[in-house]
Amino acid sequence: PKCRCLELGCGHGENTVLLAQNSAFAVGVDIAPASVEATIEALKVAGLADRAQALQADILDLPQVVLALMDGKPWEFDFVFDCQCFQCLRMIPG
Repeated sequence: PKCRCLELGCGHGENTVLLAQNSAFAVGVDIAPASVEATIEALKVAGLADRAQALQADILDLPQVVLALMDGKPWEFDFVFDCQCFQCLRMIPG
């Protein structure tokens, strides 16, 4: 069965495209506007703009951020993908 996928730190969208090709719906999230724009363009070029989207957001604030998903379903995913995102974060004392 096809699942709903979320990519954290989508960069230029290469992995978001792969996820969209192999899932029912994919979302790429990145804090950098240029990365989100590149992911949107990559999805259009691949013909997947109707099955995936890219959103600008801080991945550390996702639980607090209300983001509208184009498929109208809740902010719930079957698979979460991270490639070179979390290891770039540092521990903030608190």
